[in-house]
Amino acid sequence: GVYVLGYNTFGQLGVDPKRTRTVDRARWVARNAVDVAAGYSTTYYASGGRVYAAGCAQNGRLGVQYNSSSNSSNSSNSSNSSNSNDGRCWEFSPTEEFAALRVIAGSTFAAAITKDHGLYTWGDRRYTGHGAQRDVHAPKRLDAVGRVLRVAVGAYHVVALSAAGDVWTWGHNRSGQLCFPLDPSFL
Repeated sequence: GVYVLGYNTFGQLGVDPKRTRTVDRARWVARNAVDVAAGYSTTYYASGGRVYAAGCAQNGRLGVQYNSSSNSSNSSNSSNSSNSNDGRCWEFSPTEEFAALRVIAGSTFAAAITKDHGLYTWGDRRYTGHGAQRDVHAPKRLDAVGRVLRVAVGAYHVVALSAAGDVWTWGHNRSGQLCFPLDPSFL
């Protein structure tokens, strides 16, 4: 089963944040999960090939377009903005080929490895690896890396190991964490 604990400011525990801002004892939320991941303000779990996500919807990090008439303000205040969730767990399985085995969470983005070892990413455009001009609001396959065996994330960078033995990196490189030299023009 999946149990949650801690701050619930954005509904990241899958519990209504207006009623429960903090969960101080482990609370059961799901069964039959095969993997779990937690980002800064999000929680994900995989079960039966699907991904379930709860928490902050900003930058598409839940993998769904989140629009709610009760949360439509443009304010940055988490309790009133479209960035917060009402505690629902959103479920997605966007294509027949998308059957998640693993979920991975960064600070403002997430990823899933599928049964065919495909890598799907979504969330803040700067950290999904797609080179997108806009945030990625639904899981999108990252074909450039090929079949993926493992993925590790920092808060703002990703390292993927392909089945061919290649290591791919993308995201924030301020400290050289992507394993290539810093560009002095950005310092």
